[in-house]
Amino acid sequence: MVDMDYQAIIGFIIGISGFLLYFCSLGPTYLARVFKKESQVMQIFFRTSGEIFLLVAIIWLALLDYKLVINVVSILGFLLFLISVIISLIGVRNLKITSVYMTMSDKLITKGIYTKIRHPQALARILMAFGVALLLNSQSLIWFSVLVVLPGFIIDTYIEDRELKLRFGQQFVGYENQVSRFLPYIW
Repeated sequence: MVDMDYQAIIGFIIGISGFLLYFCSLGPTYLARVFKKESQVMQIFFRTSGEIFLLVAIIWLALLDYKLVINVVSILGFLLFLISVIISLIGVRNLKITSVYMTMSDKLITKGIYTKIRHPQALARILMAFGVALLLNSQSLIWFSVLVVLPGFIIDTYIEDRELKLRFGQQFVGYENQVSRFLPYIW
């Protein structure tokens, strides 16, 4: 049991490190000031590195205590995972980009899924983490999802909203007042 606790702590540290790298990618305006022409490269570097660390943490934690059994919980986990993939693909399609990296677009995207929620990619990643945790019946991954993934992506959306206010001003403030962060008409 002690070895598993130690390994779980390592998984959490890897995941938290991933979010710290990921957060570095969320300020394109700041990155442009610091890195000048290389800001988009640095943004991609930080975001990709952060996502790789998060993926490693999820795999690490899932392998500690997963139990692959077919039951209502694992089916619910699989459905959450599928929903997360659909939301993510719709979000990327609405942005009209070929990757999930933020762009320095001069236009605020408010069409498609973005008419209902402002942060479909963050919502998709949260649902994906919980879906995989439930699918694999992994207690350590459920705790990681609750303690790291959920608060991490909530913080992510606040940072991104601040950046969008800087870039788009009143246009974003009006959009923010009309469209929910994650759940239409709720939050």
